[in-house]
Amino acid sequence: MFMLFATNVLVGLLTWIALRWIGPENAGAGAMAAGLLHIIPYFGPAVTAAGIGMAAFMQFDSLSTVLLVTGTSLAIPTLVGTFVTTWMTGRIRASPRRRVLHRKLVHTTTPSQMQRSRERLL
Repeated sequence: MFMLFATNVLVGLLTWIALRWIGPENAGAGAMAAGLLHIIPYFGPAVTAAGIGMAAFMQFDSLSTVLLVTGTSLAIPTLVGTFVTTWMTGRIRASPRRRVLHRKLVHTTTPSQMQRSRERLL
């Protein structure tokens, strides 16, 4: 749960920084939408990019700026999902406490032994 929260906050923060740098109005609203909708796989970033792209289309005269804003709002969740989520998942799986818990749960036979193992480790 922490990993999901951390990646959503990171997506929102990076989107806000990028949009502030590019210059559309209401960069905070777009960043908040990006952070909240990042929880929905594939569809969330697409909806965010469409919404931010429409807002940029109404504000800017240049198609290249609209494509930059839309591409940025798609690139940030892609990079966070590819690199940060993968790194965090590897860190969670490599946790020694998790390995010990797994070993205890897999190699015990009765439900009462499993319950005692869980209680000791947690």
